[in-house]
Amino acid sequence: MERPSDTPPMWCNPQTLHRDFNDQATALESEVFDLHSTIDPSHIIHLIRQLLPATGKHVHSCPAEVTRNNDYSNPAEDSKEVSLINAIAVGNGKDEDYEDKVEKSKHEDTEEKTEYEDSREEAGCVLWDLAANQIHADFLVENQIIDVLLELLRTAQSDRMREICLGILGNLACHAKPEKIMVETEGFVSMVVKQLFVNDAPSLSEACRLLSAGLHSEVVSAWVMALKGEEVMERILWMVANTMNSQLLEKSTELLLAMVDSRIDAASGFLPTMLRLGLLDLLTDLLASEVTAINEGTSSCGDTVLDIVLQIAEVLSLVDDVALQLAANRKLFSLACQVVRLSSKDEVSSNRITATVLIANLLMEEAHLIHEVSHDEVLVSHLLTLVPSLGDDSGARNALWSILGRIFRCLVATKNEPPCSSMIAVLTNSCSLLLDDLDDHQEDDIREDEGGALPASHTMADNSRGLQAKLTTVSNIAQIMEEWAAVVTQNTVNHDAPSVEMVQNAYISLRKHVTANGTMPEFEKPPCENGSLHSG
Repeated sequence: MERPSDTPPMWCNPQTLHRDFNDQATALESEVFDLHSTIDPSHIIHLIRQLLPATGKHVHSCPAEVTRNNDYSNPAEDSKEVSLINAIAVGNGKDEDYEDKVEKSKHEDTEEKTEYEDSREEAGCVLWDLAANQIHADFLVENQIIDVLLELLRTAQSDRMREICLGILGNLACHAKPEKIMVETEGFVSMVVKQLFVNDAPSLSEACRLLSAGLHSEVVSAWVMALKGEEVMERILWMVANTMNSQLLEKSTELLLAMVDSRIDAASGFLPTMLRLGLLDLLTDLLASEVTAINEGTSSCGDTVLDIVLQIAEVLSLVDDVALQLAANRKLFSLACQVVRLSSKDEVSSNRITATVLIANLLMEEAHLIHEVSHDEVLVSHLLTLVPSLGDDSGARNALWSILGRIFRCLVATKNEPPCSSMIAVLTNSCSLLLDDLDDHQEDDIREDEGGALPASHTMADNSRGLQAKLTTVSNIAQIMEEWAAVVTQNTVNHDAPSVEMVQNAYISLRKHVTANGTMPEFEKPPCENGSLHSG
């Protein structure tokens, strides 16, 4: 990144900014202010004034260009300094109280400076909160707050003030009108991107949040252009890979998610460079780290970062060329399966649902991966417990049925590897969940059978779309259970008759449901024999 120009922009002159701001504020205060809030508009204007680069005695708070201008010196302070120098000269430089006076002056200046900075930070924090409200945000923008904050970012007076400025801007960016005005302000976008190269974690967190908001706004193209530089993308990936700050890790991964989101045509804007810089390896390492931390109870982010990383992988799994690379990464597939097994079966977390969709997408690209999970009764059990929770998300529901369909087709085909008793117990206990789901969504499934193209986001579920596909899965489950019961009855003298009877009752119930709702589906060869199934 280029260093900021030594030539100050037009808004850097504090006197000009004070004058223009005061004129506008006076005019506004004289009008009837229609703000549906208990906050006095004049108080908001006062808070903005407190942020302005100070003049006069507080020369430490002024921009470098301003401090070089003699017009901003304080005559009173200068006269005191001259008097002190003259007194020392008369006494041949042996003023006994000189050191005490210097120390006292330094102490007073430090206290005054601290008090002044504290008041500015307090005003900034109040404005930070106010900017979350749309009415307040519009009012702040109308009163030059963007120019004020941009000047403060340019002068970089302290890490805390930089964080506050970026926090205010991050809240303003959540509203359409302020976001548009910010992007149209000369030098604003490039100045925000430069903040990615500071070394203060709180400031970086707020910069990432601001950029994420920009990438989800109506003026996204301006942000895409600013972030497309390889140096910028390399910096973002470096932050994600190296930060030990939990807040920064969360916000930087959120920024990555915003960058790869297909809604901003990220495939052509960001992905080629980010893939070359090692995005996929970074995702795998980060996913492994988060899974390990959660398993060991040492995660500082809960499961927030885990879910964001899974969402990034899910988005990338919908990009053809990238999906092939993801599917070839066996470690990534294994980690996604681990996430499904991670939580208690009674806890339906968002990361389990995201991981399920990711697994379905990867299986679409590499069907042979099904061999790694087809006999995993723990994974199957956790997948089946998700069935009742996905009714409102047709895409995730179809993805889940897609995985189940592949698993049970594979089990039907592998006669030499019959499922174990624990797998049969899982299926027996879950039959009612599957049948209830089919009953609850029968009309939706029939409509899918009757035609109509699926949205792009649903293409991962090509072999689970519609009622007949799901009935095929149920039929395969019934067949697996029936064959197991027959083998146990014939080959085991002292078999558990009550358990076998439960299995028999379960598969009979499944058969009846299939017969009542459609023709008995013919046996389908598993994808491990036919190859990967792709949507048209």
